[in-house]
Amino acid sequence: MAVFGKRTAEKVASLPVIIVPQSAYDSEKEYSLPAAVVDFVNHAVGTARFLREEIPLQAMQAFHVDYYIAQVNNGGHSQYVGNSGWHQYQIDDIRAGLAAIGIEDAIELYEDLCAFADSHPEEFRAGMEARGFGTFPEFFEKADKLFFAGLNDRLMKGNSDWIRSLDCLHVLEDGQYRKVMTELPGRNPEAAQRSAEAAARSKARLDSDPIVQACRSLGALSPPVPVHVERWLNMIHAEGPSRERGFNITVETDGGDIGTLWLFPTFGALTVRGQEGKSNRVPIDMIQEWVKRATGDYIPKEFWR
Repeated sequence: MAVFGKRTAEKVASLPVIIVPQSAYDSEKEYSLPAAVVDFVNHAVGTARFLREEIPLQAMQAFHVDYYIAQVNNGGHSQYVGNSGWHQYQIDDIRAGLAAIGIEDAIELYEDLCAFADSHPEEFRAGMEARGFGTFPEFFEKADKLFFAGLNDRLMKGNSDWIRSLDCLHVLEDGQYRKVMTELPGRNPEAAQRSAEAAARSKARLDSDPIVQACRSLGALSPPVPVHVERWLNMIHAEGPSRERGFNITVETDGGDIGTLWLFPTFGALTVRGQEGKSNRVPIDMIQEWVKRATGDYIPKEFWR
């Protein structure tokens, strides 16, 4: 079987196969083959820059079924809907994947979730916003109980068995697999342009994000040696002086260093690796002015809730 479609003068045709290593195919662990499909999708779409419609549709369906399983395992259905963003293309992929796998109670549970989103939008939104933490509507707790009453393991096995049955599955000896995957971006002549366009979109999103700009203001104003904060990586609630509620934010600089940032309604501060204990408090008014100059608006009031 040829791995790649026919080459034309303008581009390589779509990638018609799902490429996995022999070791994943032969593994007795139920998660090995779905994990190999996740790796394939991440590399084909994220690195080689094939579009989702240029790879087998079953790859995206298996990918999102695995995402659903992993998210519910990690934090329940509330975490899944919150972290997924509840996008229609993901919902369609999971519905199609579950239908192909054919486990009726899994199909029924997911359809109940979709029906609940339509019939109780405010409660569903509360579950999304909770992301598996604190309290959330009873529906999500009931869905979790059904999922963890044996459906979890059956669904993981069902996804693996379905992937194994696909005609588009292309199994390569591990060494050949690594070679083909390494060469994959070069097989797509659109890859460089699409990567540049994606980088530009990512930069524009970061530049217009008020929280990113708040972090960047602290990179410039808080440490003794100014740094450029590229992005934030993780954000959790924190309690500051006088029980003031704010956030502890992990950030990354353009040099790849990791910093710890505190952002509260009255001040912010940043400590970068190697400069622990050497940060200055910056008044929130100075931070807000930076954000306003960069984005045209201030940090929204909703952020502090």
